[in-house]
Amino acid sequence: MAGKTLLRTVAGFSVLALALSGCGTGDGAADGRGFAGCDTDPSTCNSGERAEGGSVTWGIEPGWNGWHQLSAEYNSIYTNHAIAPMTPVLGDFDPDGNWQFNNGILTGEPQLVDEDPMTVSYPLNPDATWGDGRELSLEDVKLSWYALSGDEEKCDGCRPVSTDWGSQVAKVDRDGDDIVITYKKGFHSAEWKYMGTLFSLPSHKAARGWQKDPALLAETIDDLGASMPDWSAGPYIPVDGKAGEYVTYEPNPEWAGSTQPTLDELQIKTFDDLGAIVDSLRNGEIDGAAPSQVTSDDLSALHGTEGVDYNVAPGASWELISFNLDNRFLSDRALRQAVFSAVDTDLIVDRTAATVLPGAEKKGNHIFRSDSVHYSDELAGTGQGSGDAERAIQILKEAGYSWESEGGTLLDPSGEKVHLRFSFNNGNENRRTIAEVVQALLSDIGITVEIDAYTASIGETLVDGDYDMIVHGWSSSATFTSAPGNYWGSESPQNFGGLESDDIDSTVGDLKATGDLEKAADLANQAVAEVVEEAYVLPLFDTPAAIMANESLVNVRDNWASLQRPFYNVAEWGMADE
Repeated sequence: MAGKTLLRTVAGFSVLALALSGCGTGDGAADGRGFAGCDTDPSTCNSGERAEGGSVTWGIEPGWNGWHQLSAEYNSIYTNHAIAPMTPVLGDFDPDGNWQFNNGILTGEPQLVDEDPMTVSYPLNPDATWGDGRELSLEDVKLSWYALSGDEEKCDGCRPVSTDWGSQVAKVDRDGDDIVITYKKGFHSAEWKYMGTLFSLPSHKAARGWQKDPALLAETIDDLGASMPDWSAGPYIPVDGKAGEYVTYEPNPEWAGSTQPTLDELQIKTFDDLGAIVDSLRNGEIDGAAPSQVTSDDLSALHGTEGVDYNVAPGASWELISFNLDNRFLSDRALRQAVFSAVDTDLIVDRTAATVLPGAEKKGNHIFRSDSVHYSDELAGTGQGSGDAERAIQILKEAGYSWESEGGTLLDPSGEKVHLRFSFNNGNENRRTIAEVVQALLSDIGITVEIDAYTASIGETLVDGDYDMIVHGWSSSATFTSAPGNYWGSESPQNFGGLESDDIDSTVGDLKATGDLEKAADLANQAVAEVVEEAYVLPLFDTPAAIMANESLVNVRDNWASLQRPFYNVAEWGMADE
């Protein structure tokens, strides 16, 4: 049963963007399977009947560092992909933007029971288990709520990936097979159906007494993040693995979903970089990958490889540059505005995204894609991303900055030389290119930039604040109401750079108090305008994403609308029944 189409309603996105994938489509399988049809039929391309059996190895990029995503340091697309086959999501968006409830967890769509206080009922599938004989329970929901509440009286020492949902929950109940979530009075959401991480970890695996010991719950969450699970609420269950390296799955015999896996084994394996993934695919060592970024060299290496198909399209994430406001120089908004004025986003796009996706454009909005009915270019007229060094210099002069000599090193108002560290995750060549471009552009206004290619996980680097400037990605979503609060709310654990803005907090508060979709979209754009004024984040482009796979795989396809990307329908994956 499909939910409401979000293309022109809830999310304001459309699959029109997928039609831009001009560069990088393989030849496709001889029988018409493959990714060639994904531009026009994104939800059904590469469909086929499955044979029983088979083993698949799937490659992912480095950055996976734990076994759940409750904690901010584990929050990455890499962890998301590694644990997707076992994760109990309530539902997901298909590539056409339709929300489908997960019938392995629910028996129907969530229902709005009351508007004030907002109360939502979730019809739990009574056959849903954790793969070890234990049913999903109300205690499991409480664990997720406590962990994501941001309330030290519920979880003392937790580092929640987001408190947007958990902080607004007033109570959780069970009514027969229904889980009922009652939110705090005054809280509303136009996207209530898609809210909430009801199930994340099995409460029976937590230390006894966690409900009354907030510190013990935090300790338990850390322990579960570090230990390979022996449970699953998804179609596959892990049988072997080491976080950050590999995980081997077999079909979950207790999976209650209507689509049962046909593969005997699914292994997800981490590689040091994209080049290693491409080489392994060409050599037949792996069966597929869906890297977060791809270069023209990678596509050239794949082109003509027998038995391998691939496609490139605007993906499920976007690239950005952000600041750490703990840095003494970057705490000055004038300097931030000058830096972003000196950065040339068009040049960055030309050197990276456009090399694999002709027609790729710079972003003008942090929340909405350019084909959204809610989109407005909030950067237009600000100079940010323009590459205008003269404008940047004028901003600095007015703020009391000077230079050692004409064309020399920039000095802050106290006379100290301005120097910054620009960080990117080692092995990501597009981000290396971005770092080098920014280094060159900022030298034009006298700023010395040291490039730092870090090897820790992205989540750990962001949480630790181990950067001055950093290029990274945020996952796109087919929803938008929670994004401003998650990204920029003063108390949000995802506001890694430490921005504190009363204006943004007020706008986020208003956004959480409306159930009207259009008003919510206007408030989201207002929050974007306010963060642009702060010069805190510079959006670059919607990341071109590639999927590449053995032609013998069927029902494997990319999905821009899902955080899980190709894993959104992993239960359907299989070997072609020739």
